[in-house]
Formats: sequence, structure tokens, C-alpha cells
Amino acid sequence: MPLTGRAVQSRKYAVDEVLRIDMVCLRDLGFFKLSEDTPLPVSWTAEGRPFGNAIVRRADLHGWPARARLTYTLPQEHGEPRLMDYDVALASSQCHFGGHRYWFVCPLVRNGLLCGRRCRCLCRHPDGVYFGCRECIRLTYRSRRMHRDWIWECFLKYENRLKQARKCKRPCGIKASVRRLRILELIRRGLRGAGRKLESRPL
Repeated sequence: MPLTGRAVQSRKYAVDEVLRIDMVCLRDLGFFKLSEDTPLPVSWTAEGRPFGNAIVRRADLHGWPARARLTYTLPQEHGEPRLMDYDVALASSQCHFGGHRYWFVCPLVRNGLLCGRRCRCLCRHPDGVYFGCRECIRLTYRSRRMHRDWIWECFLKYENRLKQARKCKRPCGIKASVRRLRILELIRRGLRGAGRKLESRPL
């Protein structure tokens, strides 16, 4: 019988699957405490192996951080690596309890217009050249790929519940033992429900 229903023709990359520069990480590395134009190295790893690196510099305007200069190389299939060096504007907002919070301003152009979206992270698509916001790069979150009706996603949820139940394997007190029994009962109900959903799906 032919397959029916909606199918995903092209799957978007998730935010945690691409290279990204996080403003919070830069702050923790001392980006705003360094002097102007001091290079701050940033590197990425994949499965414990180096995957890429970049250098971020700060440019001030009237004593305030105004731009972040990104410098990195792009590997080319034929020829020497391509050197990328461009500025990304910074924006700030006041916190409720005092202080300032800094953001990146997306430098990409979409539909002939500058995006200018304020974002915490700059991401680069595996096939892309420049860093930009999540909307311009067309990224999604891993949690948005999940659908509660799929059997393997149900098992993933129940596996997490099993881990919680194992923590209460040796309960200390009545509350812990009752919580463990409640989690196990949720797992039994969920697996039965997932089996019914799987049987009811059209083939």
C-alpha cells in the first residue's frame, strides 16, 4: 500500500549541530575584560577532536564595545584555504537589577535587506561562509524534531524515566518508594499506549 501522511523532505540542521559563537561563552572567557583589539581564540571540537577555530577581537566606540571582529579560515577542496575577516556589530540592553547584557547583531542580508536581528549566538551553516542568526541560517532545535507519536521517541522518554526510577532503587523513606512505583506505572502505561499508536498508524 502507498505511504500516506506528511513526510519530511529536507531536515534542517539543529543549533547544536553547527559551529556557533556564544556571547555568554565569550563573556566567561574574559572578552569584555581584555583590552581593545586583543585576540581571543575560540575553538570547536567534535567527538573529542579539533573541528575548527576562530579569533575574536573587540572594537570599542566611546569606551563601549561596539563591534566584534571575526577571523577564521574556510577549507577549500581545490586551492588554499579562504581567509574570512569581517566585523559584527554589538548591541547592549540594561538588566532589570543593573548592569548590561550584550548581544550580536546579525550581519547577514536576507531578501535584499540587512537582518539586524539581535541574538545571543552566531551560527554558521556547514555549507555556509558567514556567521549569522538562527533565522537567517534556517536552523531549528533538536527538541522540535521530536513527535510524541513516534515509537522511538516514546522509548527515549521512557528511558529517561527509567533512569529516574533507578535512582530510587534503594529508596530511603516512604516518599522515595512511592515515587519509584509511580514512575514505573507511568512507563507501563506509556509503553502500552505507544504500542497502540504504532498499530493504528497506516502502512
